[in-house]
Amino acid sequence: HRDLHSFPTRRSSDLISLLANTLQTNFGIYPTDYAMIDMAGFLKVIDTLGGVKIETEYATADACDGSLEADRWCEVGPGTINLDSDWALWYARARYNSSDFDRMRRTQEVVQAVMKKVASPIGLLKMPALMSAYSENVQSNITPGDLLILARLGIGFDADKVHHYTIGPNQVTNWTTSDGASVLLPNTAAIQAILQSALNFE
Repeated sequence: HRDLHSFPTRRSSDLISLLANTLQTNFGIYPTDYAMIDMAGFLKVIDTLGGVKIETEYATADACDGSLEADRWCEVGPGTINLDSDWALWYARARYNSSDFDRMRRTQEVVQAVMKKVASPIGLLKMPALMSAYSENVQSNITPGDLLILARLGIGFDADKVHHYTIGPNQVTNWTTSDGASVLLPNTAAIQAILQSALNFE
């Protein structure tokens, strides 16, 4: 299960440009900095941190690789859960028994757990190894030198104060195309309200 594909052959600059233009068209936001990591890099970062501890209000049960559970069915939560890299990847990606909205929430929980671990004394001690993992596994226009400056500024950073925003079921409407595909139509006013809160740091 660790024989994972690397980045697609399409240039990362093309992918980032497409994403940036999509965000600008739909939300009026054009990102100038980016960091892109693949699944192998995700595993490396979590391994370097020695695993992460997530906090969730929900139970997650879904199909998984036989190396995690012999019966290929994994369950975690609710509560505080320690996850190694393989479990963290499954938790963020599980898709057969939950929705895209659930997956977004779980991904945010994992990202927050990584941020907490990086900002902790253990994370600071592992900074050289994390910088190496960043250089080897992350495609970004943020140089390792700039990242190190940001890391130093982040000493004592409280990850719990980071706000997370999600476009969820209340901001979209289910719709079926003429070809039978299930899609989500945006509720522009509801989405703009979320963007306003995020950009005003409310």
